[in-house]
Amino acid sequence: MPFNPATFQQHITAANAHFKRHKGSSLDPLLAALTTVVQGIPAPAQIDRIRDTVGRIPYGKQLKYQAALSYLLTSIGLNALPIPYAYPVALRHRFSEFNVGAARWNNGTLNRPDGWFHHVFEVSWSSSNGNMASLASIWNRERVAFQQDPAGPPYVRAIMANTPRTYEYGINGSSDGGRAEDDHYFMHPDLMCKRPLQNAAVSALQQYEYSPDAGASWYTIEGGNFVFEKGVRGNVFYFSKRNDAGFNPRPYHFEVEYAIGPAPNPMPANYNEVWGRALTNPAALGQYAARIIAQQ
Repeated sequence: MPFNPATFQQHITAANAHFKRHKGSSLDPLLAALTTVVQGIPAPAQIDRIRDTVGRIPYGKQLKYQAALSYLLTSIGLNALPIPYAYPVALRHRFSEFNVGAARWNNGTLNRPDGWFHHVFEVSWSSSNGNMASLASIWNRERVAFQQDPAGPPYVRAIMANTPRTYEYGINGSSDGGRAEDDHYFMHPDLMCKRPLQNAAVSALQQYEYSPDAGASWYTIEGGNFVFEKGVRGNVFYFSKRNDAGFNPRPYHFEVEYAIGPAPNPMPANYNEVWGRALTNPAALGQYAARIIAQQ
């Protein structure tokens, strides 16, 4: 059933006989988005704008105009979206926890107590319609795309060779809790950096995304674009994370350096040979870092 503006208006009037007799309405942005939709199925870009705009209508108004909004979404092919409908917005990101774990390799004959570093970031968000329960059916995930070869310099290729160039991680089937954790594990730089040391870095684009249709389509959460980088400069290994300024204007900066010492003999043969990644315990970042440059 194609969209018909007259039918849509009838649903609105049935919910509010005095609609538009007063100045302003919470539906005004939606009506503006519909001005170019005369009758039928809108273009994909129009559909995305309509979906976004419906999600921004306050929860109480969505309930009031539920029949009109349900008709609209169904008529443009978005019948999978419930009313009330919302999506995550205003993503916030902060460093929350540091953990350290022992590493063993060479069939367990070699070990070091600070062999694994685990950085935890708390990710939180709000609801576009002001009601967190409306996010109950909205999925969320993290997507990472490396901009260079993730096993290239400054790493020993054999250790990082299984790192995928792009991946999705942590798919959650509900977003109404308003938070998630982002984990960054890596082994002590002594165990993974190529000798002689080379000033080089590997960076990745990181996006936090949501899906309104059980994973069929994904959209970036507002404020959810970041860039993280790991590399060597001089005799230190650094890990940094910043907002991707081209897409996320909210400033964010975390950056820490770790001293690089002598290479063990023998070096680990590959990533999976180094045990202990899942056995880290809380620790003070300043006790292990050579320098904390930024900690948001």
